[in-house]
Amino acid sequence: MKPTSWIPALFAFAALILVASGCGKSPTSPDPTANQATIPPTVGIRTPLEGVVTSISVTRFPSKKSDGSDWDLSAISSSRRPDLYVVLQVPGHMPDYTSGTTANAESGKTYSFNTAASALDGSLPQVLRYDASHRIYVMDEDVGGDDDRVGWITVNLPAAYRQDNSRTLDYTYTDTEGRLSVRIRGTWSY
Repeated sequence: MKPTSWIPALFAFAALILVASGCGKSPTSPDPTANQATIPPTVGIRTPLEGVVTSISVTRFPSKKSDGSDWDLSAISSSRRPDLYVVLQVPGHMPDYTSGTTANAESGKTYSFNTAASALDGSLPQVLRYDASHRIYVMDEDVGGDDDRVGWITVNLPAAYRQDNSRTLDYTYTDTEGRLSVRIRGTWSY
C-alpha cells in the first residue's frame, strides 16, 4: 500500500463514525418532548386558623375632630394634637390589649403601638381567631376628662389573607371615611 493510500480509508472511517453516532436523529426534526409545557404541581390553598399580631401602627388619622375642633384644648398645654393610644378587643368584651400613649401625635406621620400601657393591659403578640371579629380603637387620651375616640377599624382577617399560604401577615385597614388607617403585622398560623 502506498503511503498516501490510507488517507481515503481514514476519511471513509470518519464518515462512518459520524453517520453511526447520528443515526436516527435528523438535525431538522425536533425532539417531540422539547416544546411541551411544564405543568406545575397542584398546591392546595390553606385557610389560616389564626393571625398572630405582633405590631400595630396608625398610619393615618384626622388632624381634627369630626366637628372641626382641636383634639386637645388645655389650659396647661399649647398643643392641640391628640395623645394617641390603641385598644384591641372583641366588640362587647374586655380589651385584649391597650397600648401606651404617644403624646402630641402629628397627622401625616406613622406611629407604632407595640408596648402595653401597663402589665395589666395585655401585650403583643396577640392571637386573633381567623373567623372572629376584632376591632382596633384609636383613642386620644385626655387628662381630667373622658378620652376621645379618634376612630376604629374592624380587623377582618379574611380580607387580609391573600390566598397564598404565606406565613407573613401585613395589612392596612382603612375606615369607611378614609380618615383612619391602621396597619397590622405578624404571622399566619395554619
